[in-house]
Amino acid sequence: MRLHQLLSRTAEARLAYFLLGISHRFRQHGYSPRHFRLAMSRGDIGSYLGLTHETVGRTLAGYQAQRLLYVSGRDYHLLDVTTLERLASSTGRR
Repeated sequence: MRLHQLLSRTAEARLAYFLLGISHRFRQHGYSPRHFRLAMSRGDIGSYLGLTHETVGRTLAGYQAQRLLYVSGRDYHLLDVTTLERLASSTGRR
């Protein structure tokens, strides 16, 4: 996806797209695509996606409430990849 297309999407779509991209990279390197540890802080993720760290935190909390993922510190467990894929491909615009 082109950067300008990604940046025109909602925070939910951007973060889902980002997490699925990380998942894909872990799979390519022979690691678990559903459970991984990120070296990036929420502030780093927000900076990368053009979001504030508060928005990243709220969005992750929303994903956890919907049981899409579980986050503990920098450990991420993707629980519902299908719904994350749907969110990532949504055309919702800001």
